[in-house]
Amino acid sequence: LPANLITQHDAAHLLALPVAHGLEHLDLSDNPLGSEGAAALAESGALRGLRVLGLGRTFPGVPGVRALAEAAALA
Repeated sequence: LPANLITQHDAAHLLALPVAHGLEHLDLSDNPLGSEGAAALAESGALRGLRVLGLGRTFPGVPGVRALAEAAALA
């Protein structure tokens, strides 16, 4: 899903969809997720089972990186 203009407001809704769970590869690069979108990703069940996560140029900031680093699903 790179470069689809997915914002922090869209992220929580997108990641709550059943299709977002069980993915092995998720590329959200070039989307303006920001720290709120990264936190929504960290809190979603979409991280479980991921082998590849692309977040280039999503501008998560320190709060978003912290949320992802502390996510239990990213062991």
